[in-house]
Amino acid sequence: MMSPTIFATPQPTIKGPLVLNLSVANSNRTLPSTVKVWPPGTGINASADLSALIPAHPAPRYKFSSTGSGSNYYWVGAESFASPALSNSGIQGTVQVISSQVTGCLSFWVADEMSSNSVWGQVGYYICNGPTPVAFYQIWKSGSVAVTGTTSLSTGSHQFSMYLQSGTTWAYLLDGGVFGTYNMGSSTSSTTYPIEALSEEGYVSAPWNPLQVQFTQVQVMSTGVWSPVPTGYEPYGCSQTNLYSCWGAQGNLQNPSIPDDALVVGGSTPVILSGTTLWNDVTSTSTSTISTTSSTSSATTTSSPASSSSMSTSSTSSQGGGTLQATLTITPSTNKAKSTEYFTVQVTDQYGNPVGGASVSLTVMKPNGKSTTITASTNSAGQAYLQYKLSAASPLGTYNVSAIASAPGYVPSSATGTFTVT
Repeated sequence: MMSPTIFATPQPTIKGPLVLNLSVANSNRTLPSTVKVWPPGTGINASADLSALIPAHPAPRYKFSSTGSGSNYYWVGAESFASPALSNSGIQGTVQVISSQVTGCLSFWVADEMSSNSVWGQVGYYICNGPTPVAFYQIWKSGSVAVTGTTSLSTGSHQFSMYLQSGTTWAYLLDGGVFGTYNMGSSTSSTTYPIEALSEEGYVSAPWNPLQVQFTQVQVMSTGVWSPVPTGYEPYGCSQTNLYSCWGAQGNLQNPSIPDDALVVGGSTPVILSGTTLWNDVTSTSTSTISTTSSTSSATTTSSPASSSSMSTSSTSSQGGGTLQATLTITPSTNKAKSTEYFTVQVTDQYGNPVGGASVSLTVMKPNGKSTTITASTNSAGQAYLQYKLSAASPLGTYNVSAIASAPGYVPSSATGTFTVT
């Protein structure tokens, strides 16, 4: 386990607006034109403002390039050395994306290190010197940033993934859509360095308590199949003299309503002693609801053009005390047998306010006419998270999904969508 030391990185001397070069040549990298890229030493001119900040990974190898309010870094989350998770050919997690005014940087991400070299990657989102979340991936080689890619995303639940695409090239994905690839020089992850699912504050003078955020379905890939990370623990104390986490963290062992292979950080969650196990002995992929708090942004954001999520239309009705509106997001839109489909149902009232405690019933209709119904309740952000496991015998074709949301004092609302198994 890394010692809980606070690390700082010297500030760059360049000032002015940041210019990002989209045409930097690298035969190992294929990026869509919508993705902003900042390889070290290129693409920044002498007038840089550095308002676009690059998130960091735990020290001593990691750094920001930023004009934040301080020079300290803090991490809270989960690591795992479990042998079923190491080594692997991919890691992914579904992370609640929030909008919150931030000075410095706040980021949430999953990470994996390669087996045969000093290369590792991370993928998630950050909020830097403002309220707007930005999806990113970042590659590190021998302690320095090799490349960073970013793309826009909306608030809500999003899946962030990195996995072996072919040879030694790994893909970085937002909601199943590739927004960057990179030749990592290895086809498998390390057997000794842990996988990580962390929240991070960087370029701050002291830690502060962020809004509560949940990580769910923290999974690794082996032989092309995603499976839950069997155990995870909180790795960092807040300082060399404070071995408790800088902000709160919980897993299933602290709060049974949190599923295995999931964790909650920030908000009203209690702080926890470094080294505490968060979950253990994952035996199923059942889903439960985590109570969270969130804020939404008034700024306009758009989903990644490469995203393969399917967003449904919703129907609403008004009667008595209020109107419910349900929106269904399906990830990914195309899948394979022996994989998992993820569903997010967002429930709001007629004014767009989230409705917590609403009951959600979701039915998946297979191409052969057979159906399965699963249920959940919305959290305080008005979101319910559900999943559906595809077996080896799952029929190919289009699956029809319908969700019904109901709450006392409201008329039920429904939303529909589809996904395809190929």
